[in-house]
Amino acid sequence: MDSSQRLINVTSDVYAKLGEGSLVLYHGEDQIGSIQASSSLLAYQLKPGYTLSNDNKQIYHSVQSAPGIEKQDTEDCDLGWCR
Repeated sequence: MDSSQRLINVTSDVYAKLGEGSLVLYHGEDQIGSIQASSSLLAYQLKPGYTLSNDNKQIYHSVQSAPGIEKQDTEDCDLGWCR
């Protein structure tokens, strides 16, 4: 991953639907992969741009950072409540 990319934890936004012999994973409307179970083993397959944490508990999406835009702690600061 280069410096213009960043990982976003999308675990809470991912849901599954039962497919033929597997759980099909979705992030929003996009199908991002599947999980197949056999005996006590789980096999994960994710589309390029999505990765699984080392402990298999979190799913991350790699996104391209927009050049020239600084990362902000908060958004909509015009509301007056943030620094």
